[in-house]
Amino acid sequence: MNGSLVSGANAATYTLTLAVGTHTVQVKAIFSNPNGSVCNDTTTSAPVSIVVDPLPAASIQVGSTTYTSGDTLTVSGSGSVAETFTATSSTSGNTYSWELYNPGSTSPDATGTGSSFNHTFSSTGVYTLILISQNGACEERDTLFIDVTLTTALAGGAGSFKVMPNPSSGSFRVEAPAAGQYELYVMDVAGHVVYRGRMEGMQAQLQLPLPAGTYQLLIRGEGRSGTVRLMIVE
Repeated sequence: MNGSLVSGANAATYTLTLAVGTHTVQVKAIFSNPNGSVCNDTTTSAPVSIVVDPLPAASIQVGSTTYTSGDTLTVSGSGSVAETFTATSSTSGNTYSWELYNPGSTSPDATGTGSSFNHTFSSTGVYTLILISQNGACEERDTLFIDVTLTTALAGGAGSFKVMPNPSSGSFRVEAPAAGQYELYVMDVAGHVVYRGRMEGMQAQLQLPLPAGTYQLLIRGEGRSGTVRLMIVE
């Protein structure tokens, strides 16, 4: 291999462990006649070139923070939030593609190519971003979960919804900026509705027998809407 004899490579099959790079392999076969060396023969194959590509070894970077596969990025804002994701790697020659899955989706809702990916999040929920890095025949996939919390700007007047205490063990008091009839929805991190209710007047008491974790409360009515993050603790 590469002009040198490989020690121990004297069987019909042999497994090579190769470093990254280009290697040249030739096989020399020696045929022995048990009746005498006068009939021995040898043959040498033509050189075969083997290219070993490096692993992409990529990560996803947002701002100055680099995330490893499986990490969660927490994003919050009002109305919508735009984020830029960048692929970083110590390996040169990589190509990149991106897949973004909305909460609950099983197929990509947005895709992209290149070393950066831009997306504007307009709904609360947990999104899944997959970076696909390729270097020659080698492929690597890195996953970043994006926990987005958005507060909808109130319409029809000033004021905001309040939830107290927060966190709590599951009991919350909800207050509206004005009396009216409101619909209440509680969603889990996957965007599934786990509670529906109504509020008449300016306040209501919520009793949520839900596991500890983070939820979103959506309140709508009287020309107003808003979302509040709920924290349920044990």
